[in-house]
Amino acid sequence: MSSNERKRWIIPLIVIIVLIVALAFFALSQSHILPAELATRAWAGVLAEEAQQLGECAECHEPSDLHSCDTCHGDHGEVVLSYVPFSSLLALVGDVPEPVYIPIQQLMPTSGGRQSHYTVQDLLAEYGVAAFSTVTLASNDGGFITLLEDQLTDRAYLLPYVDGIRFLCEDLHASTWLKGITRIIVVTDDTPLSINGEATSIGRVLLGRTTSITVEETSVMLQSDADGEIRSAMTASRVEGVLLEDLFDGQLPAQIRVLDESGQETILLSEELTDPILAQFHGETTLVLPDRARQQWITGIVVIEGVQ
Repeated sequence: MSSNERKRWIIPLIVIIVLIVALAFFALSQSHILPAELATRAWAGVLAEEAQQLGECAECHEPSDLHSCDTCHGDHGEVVLSYVPFSSLLALVGDVPEPVYIPIQQLMPTSGGRQSHYTVQDLLAEYGVAAFSTVTLASNDGGFITLLEDQLTDRAYLLPYVDGIRFLCEDLHASTWLKGITRIIVVTDDTPLSINGEATSIGRVLLGRTTSITVEETSVMLQSDADGEIRSAMTASRVEGVLLEDLFDGQLPAQIRVLDESGQETILLSEELTDPILAQFHGETTLVLPDRARQQWITGIVVIEGVQ
């Protein structure tokens, strides 16, 4: 076949292909399978990205449920964030290998392929909690829920919510879907702490009535470089724990014996103490003595008992 004959066939062939594509597109748009506006408002690359996102959504949701934006946004927050810092912290305390403050941003989804949610079990496992009796979630507005290990399914999620974290599990009643979580308190089967002869743990203690006290109150001063005036302010810290007298049914014994994990024994006179509390401080079970310097606080406690 000569080159002229080839040219005569190429042009009609192109016209036929274009007509077929146009007819197919017209048929799809009329059937509402493919809106005609996509041809003018979205490039093929954009459509490919959306298709990929839809595929990721289908990993968590049934395809038949993917009918609106709310399907995903209601579960996974308002946006997907990338490298956005948050100053909020989530405290993981109680019977854990190492109490920690987890930056909220570590639990946020990113556009770099990380998951858009954590399960509660995954988060605990990441910080060394292999098994537990209960896990308690506390929110910044006083909300408080406690869940048994066998009541948590693989759909018990920690999700981004506005500027914090929320709990959601479609296998539990909606009243448990706590928002603004600031603390997770873990209780395991272990009872390494003895209080007045009763075996317990710091996780169990923190689930009781707690009190916040002010410690290490100090006056600080600075001379202003603007007007030369010296101005002062008071700085302090707040520690949350259980008043020692609450652990002895509201009445401290005359003397208290404290034993730490190294075997060091300390005898304290109740009349010399001012509002001592048992707390988890810097990762250790600590008897905080508010009227004394931090160096005199007793850490690594394993026994507290009254002395007759």
